[in-house]
Amino acid sequence: MVNLKKELMGDDNSILVIIPSKKYYESEMKIYKTLTNKKGYKGILVTVNRTYSSLLKILKKEKIKTGNLFFIDAITKSTTAQNNKNKNCLFTESPESLTELSIAIDQIVKSMDKGKRFLVIDSLTTLVTYNNANSVLKFSHFLINKLRSSDVMGVMLILKEGADTKLVSQLSQFVDKIVNIGGKKK
Repeated sequence: MVNLKKELMGDDNSILVIIPSKKYYESEMKIYKTLTNKKGYKGILVTVNRTYSSLLKILKKEKIKTGNLFFIDAITKSTTAQNNKNKNCLFTESPESLTELSIAIDQIVKSMDKGKRFLVIDSLTTLVTYNNANSVLKFSHFLINKLRSSDVMGVMLILKEGADTKLVSQLSQFVDKIVNIGGKKK
């Protein structure tokens, strides 16, 4: 069994985490808790699966520190007509807009103080639902290099059962480590 906390405590700059659906929630929360509560990193959570308000409630329930987190919500605007404004969250139009997502990430990374920083994308599987796998691969490659050049740890989550095998094999060329929950690591 892979020790997710231990895997995140290293100096790897980019990590692809492959998670089975039965362990997704637990693993996702363990990642957030390890990076914020244990390592003290400032972070950016790019959420494609849950709205900002829903994710915030979950993080608070799980006792995950949110004071040093910034959110990029790619789902709320596509599901509601509400005017969503929050100083800790940037709302993009939809998960289909990878260019807008890239610009938002770039802006937030540039605005963050230097130091221990991370970005988590939840999830590549959902991005492939809205975009073709090749576009998500290009986006991921750009993002990994952007984060490396900015000295920001990148963690990309992908659902094991829905993983595009070609996407995973190509991503393995770009990331520093693959953590396969319930499997072997790279």
